[in-house]
Amino acid sequence: MEKKSRFLVWLIFGLLLSILPITASVFYLIGLDATGMTWGQAFYKVISKGELLLVCFSILGANVADLLNNECSNSLAQKTLIGFSLFLCFAMIFLFPVISTNQTFDKDISFNVSWIFLVLSTVMCSISLLTERK
Repeated sequence: MEKKSRFLVWLIFGLLLSILPITASVFYLIGLDATGMTWGQAFYKVISKGELLLVCFSILGANVADLLNNECSNSLAQKTLIGFSLFLCFAMIFLFPVISTNQTFDKDISFNVSWIFLVLSTVMCSISLLTERK
């Protein structure tokens, strides 16, 4: 499969499909709220609980599996991408319990951390998908 089509398949089935439960949670919160919660407030409330880290974790796990199954032309690039992906996974393993179970954890920090990890995961997977394969 060529790079562009692999990227498109990942974008649709890897990223967008993974984010659908979070999107459904936002719609659910808007529907339940009688106080006039805005879309931004609902989105903030859902993301600040740390569930986006689980999405990032699964995306990176699939990225590592793909890199292990399809050898890159440059083995150093492959090892580097696997290393960075696993590093991000381990960081999320330690962050998620702190964010999701600690009621006193700052919601702004957890919201920002979740977004940062989504961006890092997306960039890492994009680079992996666009890396030349054998």
